[in-house]
Amino acid sequence: MPATVQSIDANKAEQELTDGFHLVIDALKLNGIDTIYGVPGIPITDLGRMAQAAGIRVISFRHEQNAGNAAAIAGFLTRKPGGSRCRLRAFSMA
Repeated sequence: MPATVQSIDANKAEQELTDGFHLVIDALKLNGIDTIYGVPGIPITDLGRMAQAAGIRVISFRHEQNAGNAAAIAGFLTRKPGGSRCRLRAFSMA
């Protein structure tokens, strides 16, 4: 097989791959969620970084309860769901 065909096949295979963080971010954007509230922690620091790169506003707190309260208040004021992410759970809606 020629090298150009192999490189095209390799590029096609790379484009089809994704990870869980991108799936979550795509789902959030499709559901109209533009802000997530959370506690930065090692398991999900990449989620926050990738969400910011995708145009989602990430607001960080020092405690899960504060993040959940902020998400609930934002949801009440905007009449839209607010997202809250925590260290122990990958993502939770408030």
